[in-house]
Amino acid sequence: MLMKLLKNRYDVAIINKIVALWIIANEPEFQEKFGFSDKYIGNAGYRFMFTTKYNWKPFVEKMNQELIKMKSDGRLEKILTKYR
Repeated sequence: MLMKLLKNRYDVAIINKIVALWIIANEPEFQEKFGFSDKYIGNAGYRFMFTTKYNWKPFVEKMNQELIKMKSDGRLEKILTKYR
């Protein structure tokens, strides 16, 4: 999306700001080329997709439990802060 913005194929893009900042920080050609709106668009929870080819249910249940722990003890916020 960011590359298409640079090539004027898009006028705007809606992207997670943390993800955008990480990409911009790691792509020299993107640095100092983008701005962010302060307008609130909305939010979405974390989303993951798994193939139906395997039985992911035990893993997903364990992952959900770990995410709850990470949110409550601050580990998730600490990780996200590294990418801002």
